[in-house]
Amino acid sequence: YPLEKETFRDYINDRREIFLLEYAIAVKREEIQKLENIAKKEERKLEKAEYNLEKDIAIFDEFLKENHKSSIQALKIAEKESAVKAKKIVEIHAISSQIMSLQSDITRFENSLREYKMYRDFLYQLSPKEWQEEYEKKHEKKLKTATKADKESASEKGKYHGRAAHSSTGQPHAPSVHLLLCPGQDTTHFLFQEPELYFTDPQQLLSIFTEMEEQNFSYFCNFQEIEKEMNELQHIFINTQKRKDRERAQLEEVLLTLKSTVTKLEERAADLKFKVEDFSSEHKADVQDKMLASLKKKVREIYGHCVGESREGMEIVQMLAAIEKKLIELLDNLERIPPAKVAEIEKAKKKEQRMR
Repeated sequence: YPLEKETFRDYINDRREIFLLEYAIAVKREEIQKLENIAKKEERKLEKAEYNLEKDIAIFDEFLKENHKSSIQALKIAEKESAVKAKKIVEIHAISSQIMSLQSDITRFENSLREYKMYRDFLYQLSPKEWQEEYEKKHEKKLKTATKADKESASEKGKYHGRAAHSSTGQPHAPSVHLLLCPGQDTTHFLFQEPELYFTDPQQLLSIFTEMEEQNFSYFCNFQEIEKEMNELQHIFINTQKRKDRERAQLEEVLLTLKSTVTKLEERAADLKFKVEDFSSEHKADVQDKMLASLKKKVREIYGHCVGESREGMEIVQMLAAIEKKLIELLDNLERIPPAKVAEIEKAKKKEQRMR
């Protein structure tokens, strides 16, 4: 019996193992089937993706072809535009060169015009005054005539345009050549006609230039003489001014010296007056009379030396006033004496004082 049990058990184990193996195989087959389904789905997706990719590649190729065509057309257009641009640039440079040439010509003509106007004005200024007055009258008359003609032409032109606007056909008519030229005919003729000049022969200008050169030479000579005289006068004025300054300085010194001397004399006179008053209060009348007589004598002597002989009955006060007046006159005269003379006198006085 134990053997049979083992065999049955083995049988059961074998069946179980077989079942497990079959189950595992079934599971594996199911998984394989799922994987195969997934693989098929992925293959279909891949095929679809390949189809879409091929389609996109075809579309992209078509796009590249179209883009290549567009690029070629764009290059052609760009080349054409570059050629047109280069041509325009050449034309612009040519026109710019023409403009610069015209501007240069205009500038040259303007300079020539200014130069001619300057010559015209110069010749006009050289013309006689009578001819200038007559020319101005003619010029004013021509201006009035030209202005009147312009006004009449403008009124005729306005009437013509009014008739053209109200014509029966209703179509505007082009103005005639005659009407277009009429407004400026007289003025143009007046502006561009040959200028009227007083001088008809170059010899006239040469003679006038000769006279002007002679006048200029005369003026130049006179100017040189006047300049020379002015320089001499200036030199004399400077020397005189210097001499006057020196004399003024010397006179100021002398005046200061005299003022100092006068101040000292006034102080001395005040002191003497004080002494006289003191003396008159202390001494007797006879002594005072002697002193007064001595003073009167001295005053008469000084009056005689400075002014002259005194008159009969002349008071001492009058003599002193005359001496003071004479002293003031001498001081005034001293201020007018040249400094060199004053210095010479002072030197002689000092020498005389030293000899004494």
